[in-house]
Amino acid sequence: MKKFWLLLGLLFLVGCSEGDKTTIKTFELSDEIHKISVTGNGLISYADNSEAIFDREIVFENVSDIQKLKDAVQNAPELTGPVTNVGPLFVLELTFESGYSEVVDLWYYTEVNKGHFGVDDVMYHLNDDSVPQLIELFESYREQKVQ
Repeated sequence: MKKFWLLLGLLFLVGCSEGDKTTIKTFELSDEIHKISVTGNGLISYADNSEAIFDREIVFENVSDIQKLKDAVQNAPELTGPVTNVGPLFVLELTFESGYSEVVDLWYYTEVNKGHFGVDDVMYHLNDDSVPQLIELFESYREQKVQ
């Protein structure tokens, strides 16, 4: 009988420890991206006034440019805790091979090589390894537009 209670106690402890594990939600792209249209406040450096910001657009159709964004967002973990209430730096419209489009709000911080993005009111961390290449990509397009 003593063995029974010992075994029951061990099963209870194992069951409790399994319940403590939490799964982290990640962002998954639903299809291959065909093109990315970019607008937003990140383009302000060459917009004449705030009304003209959303008239400006950068379009990524180059496969290597699209891959940099995919690397930064695919399997990105969901962001928990407080986030900025400042509007996004960029608004991306991802157009997929199937013709479906999805809007992604993007924030990044060049001084710390970090960033996050939002899709359908859910926020995600950008993948840390890919953030420097993504920042370099966006900044290179901004510099081209300024000149």
